Amino acid sequence: MPRLTKTVVDEAVYPEEKGPKGYHVVWDEELKGFGLRCNPVGSKTFVCKYRHQGRTRLMKVGRYPKLTVKQARTLARGYLLEALQGRDPAAERKRQRSRGVTLADLWDRYLKDYATPHYKPRTLKEAQGAWSRYLESPLGRVRLEEISRDSVARLQARVFAESGRYAANDAVKRLRRLLRQAAAWGLIPQGRNPAKGVKLYREKLRERFLSADEHRRLHRALEQFEAEGGDRDATAAVRLLMWTGCRAREILGMAWEEVDLESRRVRRETKTGRRTILLAESAASEVAKLRERNGDSPFVFPGRNRAKARNDYVKRSWARILELAEIEDLRLHDLRHNAATVARRLGISLKEVGDYLGHKRAATTEFYAHGDEAVQRDVAQRVEAEIQRYAVERADS
Repeated sequence: MPRLTKTVVDEAVYPEEKGPKGYHVVWDEELKGFGLRCNPVGSKTFVCKYRHQGRTRLMKVGRYPKLTVKQARTLARGYLLEALQGRDPAAERKRQRSRGVTLADLWDRYLKDYATPHYKPRTLKEAQGAWSRYLESPLGRVRLEEISRDSVARLQARVFAESGRYAANDAVKRLRRLLRQAAAWGLIPQGRNPAKGVKLYREKLRERFLSADEHRRLHRALEQFEAEGGDRDATAAVRLLMWTGCRAREILGMAWEEVDLESRRVRRETKTGRRTILLAESAASEVAKLRERNGDSPFVFPGRNRAKARNDYVKRSWARILELAEIEDLRLHDLRHNAATVARRLGISLKEVGDYLGHKRAATTEFYAHGDEAVQRDVAQRVEAEIQRYAVERADS
């Protein structure tokens, strides 16, 4: 018995000696009860075998290649777990189909069987919030087969009126993902996704970066804020965000166990996966000062409960710093855009800027990323130096 992989599934065939009728199952050696059923005409279906009340049941999981091996294994593991708990997943699926599964039913299953195992905690929290705000009330009680393109368009218009275009587009995209998973689970026909045909609102790309004068004013404001007794952790966070181009959560959620000051590396689990953040000289110096202040906590930026990372995104301090700098309409996240803009002005290539910012690229391998480390460190140092040059340059220069 081989372990089912894409290669094994592609090469699996129905044995001619079995004759023109029947089927042949290739069982997986890793997950007992999970297999691939091949029939004489060449079709392949993932199945799972279990016992319920003394009877052996063979349940269809889904057709290949509409389901990948990984997707089928995940579904089969869920069904087999239900069987171990004394339930009959095949009968349950049949009951759901006969009574009509609502979007709320789908969400409950999606949350338990898909989102919770696969999403990071913050992404899971965002998904739950979006469901409660945008989808539960208008569509929660609607049966899946009754959701039409018109009902999705009306949902989009409703969210747009209440919360704007970005929220409306987010609601439609989340509904698309839910219905795509419903098709993968066999709750609706493959290819039926009314949310897919709804055109999204045009989103205005926000391009905000600092002028040379704003750099100087922000630098002075940070010093002034500290002089008036402001939160030094907040100013350190702003400086690190400005110099590294990191996302706010990547900086504010850092744990000391992720920081290696000797090699000036921070190894973090980020939005796009595991990433190594390379600190330039001033950034490393700032982190060293934080170690002196916050070394008693597991986190570089502890909250009021020093056993946890702060989660306020330094909002109050940032508002005061902007007030002192006389700068309007600047978000913390814009410091990331600003770092990218400074890098491009220095003539750094788009690929190198992407590596510096930690953008995910499908073709990147771990070896490739390690080979680029010297380049990324050079980019980090050059961007930091250029931002500091803006900060100290005389206004009339």
